Amino acid sequence: MTLHSSVNWQQVIKDYNSGAVEYGDPMPPPATDCELETLRREASGRHLFVEHEYLEFLRFVNGFWNDGISFAGAAISADDSFGRNDFVHLNEELQWVEDVDAIYGSMDGDYFVHSLDGKFRVISGGSGDEFRVYNSFLDMMVGALRMRLPQPTSRRGTIP
Repeated sequence: MTLHSSVNWQQVIKDYNSGAVEYGDPMPPPATDCELETLRREASGRHLFVEHEYLEFLRFVNGFWNDGISFAGAAISADDSFGRNDFVHLNEELQWVEDVDAIYGSMDGDYFVHSLDGKFRVISGGSGDEFRVYNSFLDMMVGALRMRLPQPTSRRGTIP
């Protein structure tokens, strides 16, 4: 499934986080070069797959947690005020998940993963069953956030 080529993914993130921002919870800042270098070094040492689009995402916002959806950040401390997970630590905690080389985040107990066959998937945290398959990290992230965003409507109903 390909989505992001025609979608402003940064705007989707802003739209998704707008409710939290309205209530005084700002969006986390972008990852710094130092944080990205720490991520690359630690992930490489653990043989975790760090996709280039994920790095692009981190340069925009260093992970987030909001309304049941989280995407891990780079070099996040355990006492993070934004409630974010650290990418390397998340993967260490969930190393029991089979046939994946990276876990990028979660949604209501399900996981956003990169599988060994090169695809990005949303899998059940309980059974490991696959819900959706995507061609890229950004497609997976946009797809997940759009499921939670209110859909535009017209006088005739929901716009597809």
